[in-house]
Amino acid sequence: MEVLDERVEQRRAVFGRYYEALSGLPGVAFMPELEGNKSNRWLTALTVDPEKAGVSHLDIIEALGAKNIEAWPGVCRMSCSFMGCACPLVRVWRRGSRIG
Repeated sequence: MEVLDERVEQRRAVFGRYYEALSGLPGVAFMPELEGNKSNRWLTALTVDPEKAGVSHLDIIEALGAKNIEAWPGVCRMSCSFMGCACPLVRVWRRGSRIG
């Protein structure tokens, strides 16, 4: 807990770099921070409209992967990952299948 505030600020800085680089692109929208709240930004979440962006979310995931940056097409609820629940997005991705 001694470094929690530092870790949160580091994660918020990472989000800030992605937001600065990508938020002006057509078809890209980031998860907003609710007014009066401060997100820890542990995960950077965004949506991609392929018609407006000219690329799909899978194209972006592939490009990030080529730069050794982990990205997923969806995330399970945190409680689900600990309890072993079925999570189709993660399960399909891990099998190497693409989800569109």
